[in-house]
Amino acid sequence: MTAPASWTVLEALAGLCADLPEGLLTLSPRNEEGKTFSIPVFLPYAWFTCEVTEDGGSLSLTPIRSLGTCGFHRLKLRGKWYLDGVTCTYAEGYTIAELAFDPGKDTVRFTRIAENA
Repeated sequence: MTAPASWTVLEALAGLCADLPEGLLTLSPRNEEGKTFSIPVFLPYAWFTCEVTEDGGSLSLTPIRSLGTCGFHRLKLRGKWYLDGVTCTYAEGYTIAELAFDPGKDTVRFTRIAENA
């Protein structure tokens, strides 16, 4: 049976790790430089799109469908990112944003910070 294996490919490409009890969503998308990367992400209670722009300068999470309440209070992204008005920390190659959001309902847009900044 190959259908279940094909779903894990999407999770791997998005670098998805959803820790629902801890309220932590980790994304580490594998985008090729010079190309826009957009992939659907499916969680038990929310579907959304993760998109990284062609230049890698911004990352957007855009809701597709809400199937119930799916609340996170932390978002962890590979690389240095900034989200206006949100406390973000950087450690071990990841940005951790402290924000309450539901990926099936809320749009979130991050801006990349230069690695030497």
